[in-house]
Amino acid sequence: MNARNDANLRDDARLAYEALSRRDDDPSGLSRRRFLQAVAGGVAGGVAGGVVLSGVESILPGLIPGELDSALAAGPIGDHDGVLVVVFMYGGNDGLNTLVPYTDANYYGYRGGLAVPPEQVLSVNGSVGLHPNLGYLRQLYADGKVAVIQGVGYPGQDLSHFSSQAIWMHGRASGSPTTGWLGRWLDGVGGDAFRAVSLGTTVPLHMIGATRKATGVPVGSNDDDDSDYFGMETRQKDLDFYRAVRGFSASPAGRGVWHDAIAGAERDQLTVIQRTAPMRRELYNGPLARRMSMAARLINSGVGVRVVDIGWGDFDSHSDQAGMHPARMAEFDAGLRSLFTNLDDAYRSRTTVLVISEFGRTPWANASGGTDHGGSSVAFLIGQQVKGGLHGAAPTLANKQRWDITTHTVDFRSIYAEVLDTWMAADSAAVLGGNYSKLGLFRTGPGPELPEAAAPPSINGEFVALSPYRVTDTRNNIGGRRAPNGPNTTTEISVLGVGGVPTSGVGAVVLNVTATSTTGVSYFTIWPKGEARPIASSLNWVPGKTVPNLVVMKPGMGGKINVWNESGESDLIADVVGYFRSSGGDRLLPLSPRRILDTRSTGNPIGPDGSLDVRVTGVGGVPGSDVDAVVLNVTVDRPTQESYLTIWPAGEGRPEASSLNFLAGQTVPNLVIAKVGAGGAISLFNKFGTTQVIADVVGCFTSAGAGRHVAVSPSRILDSRNGIAVNTAFGTAPLRLQVAGAGGVPTNGASAVVLNVTVTQPDTGGYLSVWPSGEAAPEVSSLNYLAGDTVANLVIAKLGSDGAVMLANAFGSAHVIADVVGYFA
Repeated sequence: MNARNDANLRDDARLAYEALSRRDDDPSGLSRRRFLQAVAGGVAGGVAGGVVLSGVESILPGLIPGELDSALAAGPIGDHDGVLVVVFMYGGNDGLNTLVPYTDANYYGYRGGLAVPPEQVLSVNGSVGLHPNLGYLRQLYADGKVAVIQGVGYPGQDLSHFSSQAIWMHGRASGSPTTGWLGRWLDGVGGDAFRAVSLGTTVPLHMIGATRKATGVPVGSNDDDDSDYFGMETRQKDLDFYRAVRGFSASPAGRGVWHDAIAGAERDQLTVIQRTAPMRRELYNGPLARRMSMAARLINSGVGVRVVDIGWGDFDSHSDQAGMHPARMAEFDAGLRSLFTNLDDAYRSRTTVLVISEFGRTPWANASGGTDHGGSSVAFLIGQQVKGGLHGAAPTLANKQRWDITTHTVDFRSIYAEVLDTWMAADSAAVLGGNYSKLGLFRTGPGPELPEAAAPPSINGEFVALSPYRVTDTRNNIGGRRAPNGPNTTTEISVLGVGGVPTSGVGAVVLNVTATSTTGVSYFTIWPKGEARPIASSLNWVPGKTVPNLVVMKPGMGGKINVWNESGESDLIADVVGYFRSSGGDRLLPLSPRRILDTRSTGNPIGPDGSLDVRVTGVGGVPGSDVDAVVLNVTVDRPTQESYLTIWPAGEGRPEASSLNFLAGQTVPNLVIAKVGAGGAISLFNKFGTTQVIADVVGCFTSAGAGRHVAVSPSRILDSRNGIAVNTAFGTAPLRLQVAGAGGVPTNGASAVVLNVTVTQPDTGGYLSVWPSGEAAPEVSSLNYLAGDTVANLVIAKLGSDGAVMLANAFGSAHVIADVVGYFA
């Protein structure tokens, strides 16, 4: 445990005393309540020697075996019990700048400089879109996991913060607001009050019933405190100390019932800290992200929490809204990511988030650069079982005078009613004192995950481009895996129903896959779940390298693909960038490779946190219009620091994804399928240091394209090490490789092939080029490598009229391997 000064110890002691004395006169009730406060990062009880231990900032799995102690005696929730996280945006969130009517001239006329420019809006349909700082929420929306409820309010809108909050929290159309809607639900549920918790210094009205109320869980005196806390250290001396603490508190010490109760609570805290999901401090981007990670920690702990209340603000933007509201939106987005990243898989499908505010803001901006108390606003219901999309009707903005407010189209109690009836298994009429119409906000109620379905049939696919979306990152539990891939280890990745990919009718998904933190010479093999693992590699690396590669793969059993690591350890990152389906998309127009960007020639490398827009339509053979995505071979050269490159459609919010990851001094190529954005351009972003960037266009997706994609299981058609197609290392002389009629590619009709090409054992640094047979060698590269490297890259290559491609080294000799993973016909 880190040393702390006397003042901090006194503060911890004071907080501990206040926590212990706030409720309950009976020590028998201490363990469960204090356990909740401890595990959420509040204060813990005292232990031997009078040492006061602070709360938890980070948690680690599986360090202490055995059963949980008294805090968990009540047991977890049932298989069909839903968990609700309520986020109340105090102060009146501006619904019009959250869900932006970007095609409504009235909005821009009323708002002036406070309006969100239409080119920055994250569109959800042709008339409304999300604030540009809500990129993660937009990704969840694309996955069908966000119900956006428009025009939410109530009759006779009160414009007082306190009165309107009381009406929302009371949840009944009449009667004195002495109890809240979730408090009355808690009255009916029975059991201990730890079924519902409120993260903060007080318990708000909506969490108070007539006979029961939620347990208040302190969030600490400083929301931005990032100091180390008891329970997180992994050094052996710290682990020994934690075991000693548990040993000291294992049996009564003869100091009285209160001492024993506190010791038991401390024991409970340590056990759950070390068994719940890991967390990353980087996710603490403001107070909401901290509270949301606490909520995930409480839910994961299995103590039976059904409702977590989180109050957050201030949203009262009478002035300086241009600075304040975008910051709140960024905090909101980071909070959602923190919650869903840290939720354990067992609770991910049973947790729903309800986001509300007491009212919206006026359509007109005021003279102070802000907006005033308004009428209806927007609410969100977020989770795997919600019915995603727009619900309710947007309020009209026509003919609004300066002090007019928007009228509601959805009574907020209709949302409450559906949450109570469908998600919380309650009688909404009894809780709310009346019947309210339903909006159809849930697909189904809470319950275990559905059994895996059979693998979808292979479909000849037309391409649908997506903004990059991260589906797996073993460094921080995105996708459900919390540790690197070890030797001979297989990881499953769900690729259907995520990142905008539908759950059916998908022939293949397109992923950017990265291996990082590599400890040995190894490779990933990627193939459809349910099929035999092929003799093929998708990524190859040597120790310490960070290696990306594009992967086009048909989904297997349950809509999943497998990733197998041959040896050593490696973290796995995967971002989905598009998919192929049977109709309704674009076809490939294969092109002879052409260079469209080289910052080495322009003298303008991309610097730290730097971005660059590149026009991709009308250049390099790409048509000037009707192009949805381009296929580029992108290479970073001479980077000064370890960093990553993100490529996404120009005009959209930058996603939390990477297209290339690289180390200082590393030359890294990667095939990129990039959705085309505003002005026929794509955006490139570099995080750290300075790097040169080269881009060669090799194809594009357009409705006028001739090629429909056909996914095949990986098949090796070239290995110069083993005499497949050639029995000697490549020199600088070009090699013709027959593709048509090999590896599942038909003899006739294929216009382009998808190859995973690997270079190994090169005797000097250089690059490999792949181009159509019958054409002159282009001045482009498909792979770049150093002497002794093993480098893989996906290549989409136009076939010559004879169904072949050409391959050549620029310098020296190297062995080359090629696996067919698909073709276009």
